[in-house]
Amino acid sequence: MDIPMEDDNEVTDAAEPNASSSKQGRKRFPSDSPMKGFLNNRDQFLAITLILKGHGQNIPVSCPFCPSRKEPIAPTFRCTDCVSTALMCQDCCIERHKFSPLHQINTWNGTHFERISLRRLGLVIQLDHPDGSRCPLPAKGPAEFTVLDITGLHHVSLNFCGCTSSVWSQTRVQQQRWEQLLLYEWFPSTTTRPKTACTFCCLHQFHLMTLTGKITAFDYYRSLERLTDNTGKALGSRYKAFLRMVRQWRNLGMLRRAGHGNDGERKVDATKPGELAVPCIACPRPGINLPDGWNKALRQSQFLYCLFIAIDACFRLKRKRISSWQKDPSLQDGWAYFVEQEPYKEWVLKMQAQKEMSTCTGLTALDHANTKYNIGYDETGKGAGLCARHEILLANRLGALQVGGRYANMDYIVASLLRHIPPAILLLLSYDIMCQWSKKLYARFMALPPLVCQILTRRALKLVIPKLHILGHLLKCQENFSLLYTEGSGETDAERIERVWSGIGPVATSIKEMGPSSHHDTLEDHCADWNWMKTVNKLLLKRLLNAVKQYKRQYEAWQSFTEHQHSEAPKWMKAVDDFEAKHTEDNPFSLPECGIHIYLCI
Repeated sequence: MDIPMEDDNEVTDAAEPNASSSKQGRKRFPSDSPMKGFLNNRDQFLAITLILKGHGQNIPVSCPFCPSRKEPIAPTFRCTDCVSTALMCQDCCIERHKFSPLHQINTWNGTHFERISLRRLGLVIQLDHPDGSRCPLPAKGPAEFTVLDITGLHHVSLNFCGCTSSVWSQTRVQQQRWEQLLLYEWFPSTTTRPKTACTFCCLHQFHLMTLTGKITAFDYYRSLERLTDNTGKALGSRYKAFLRMVRQWRNLGMLRRAGHGNDGERKVDATKPGELAVPCIACPRPGINLPDGWNKALRQSQFLYCLFIAIDACFRLKRKRISSWQKDPSLQDGWAYFVEQEPYKEWVLKMQAQKEMSTCTGLTALDHANTKYNIGYDETGKGAGLCARHEILLANRLGALQVGGRYANMDYIVASLLRHIPPAILLLLSYDIMCQWSKKLYARFMALPPLVCQILTRRALKLVIPKLHILGHLLKCQENFSLLYTEGSGETDAERIERVWSGIGPVATSIKEMGPSSHHDTLEDHCADWNWMKTVNKLLLKRLLNAVKQYKRQYEAWQSFTEHQHSEAPKWMKAVDDFEAKHTEDNPFSLPECGIHIYLCI
């Protein structure tokens, strides 16, 4: 099948009339060259943008919004956020912005427009009752209250509700000021006499921008400052307050996504380890997406209920030696993707003298396991595990590394994520150094702390090396740990974890400067978004449709091969079945020694 090399919407040149080729260019339309329309009218575009910087062509002598019975007043104010650019008087400007108090207002000073706040014009924001009724008992707020919004930083005059008996306060106790701000969709920077808040709209916008484009909080806040004043004027920094609110907003978002808050009796502190992680909807989950009797399936069908897990380390996700867990407490320790900090830290300190030895060439992870550059860093990377087929990050599967990908760290991380997988589920573990890591694996897992200790002998377990990484291993490793020789692996390459590092990696530059808890909470938020987008996108559907088509094609090829090799095929199939069922240790995929000598002689 021919693959088109050009975009369907790309403009193509029409074929020359005298060209020998019969191929003709497609019919062209004016919309094919939208830039021509702009170039032909660029002077008018420029003129209109300049007109909007001034009074314009029509200067009204009276405010068009004033009641007819009122004495005409010359309009001098204009809102840059409203749809209309009409000038208005001061009273009308205040009246029209009672429910839009964060709009940017300009005033004409005789020669040009200059910025002026609604606060200076006399607008006082009143936090009324939730039912829309006016509060009869206003309580004066701080002399200067700052609100962060998508339009910039705003200094406003604010009155709280002082009522003790209203729809607002059903318990006849005056509502806390931070609660009133939340009900107004302003997120308070503190619960004690708040003087700064951030609109939900602003927090939501930054959240999506940082998840999508990995924009930093500093750059976003700097843009808000420039929207407010683009001359470099000092505005009074609210950056630290913004960072606090962003962390709290992220935490609340993860709690809501996990269904917290719907049960009024259960408190947030009762959250279980890994409960906030977005699960993989396609992986086998007993009682949810598996049929009755799945655990009694024949060996030939057991791969349908196998969970493929890829583990790896990323040395890009570092964290500098900044702050501490005491000064920077976590909001969700162990609730999502990271392992619980304290038991993990104790285990790592206990095993810090562990040394890794390699008998296979080209294993950088082991060559640097004890020598990874770590001066000035508390964490030199992250170890992780994920669903190898669907690229979904698993619960309690992230752990910090100190001096490279040591066995002690990776053992704990893998055992931690296995806590959430029923023992009856068949497992396939993939690791780029599996040939070395698998040695004494059962004994090492038995020696882990009680919280994560795993008895692997009770699990059906397959160990493999990703398809790309295995090419750098010895021939013996390629024979014993290849996915190509693993029953039920299909087209799984186990390299998907590298794609996760590529997607989340750009955030590394900013999070390495954070304290330990904010670093972990931020990274977990990006992991949650990765899982969510994998869940709602159509990638899994595309793979399913392709698998159905490829199954028919491969089955026909297998039938044809079996028919042409009818004398040998039964013997080969039996050898493979015996090997996969572990009835024999003879690997039918291994090239015999005599074959190697013959190959070398050719």
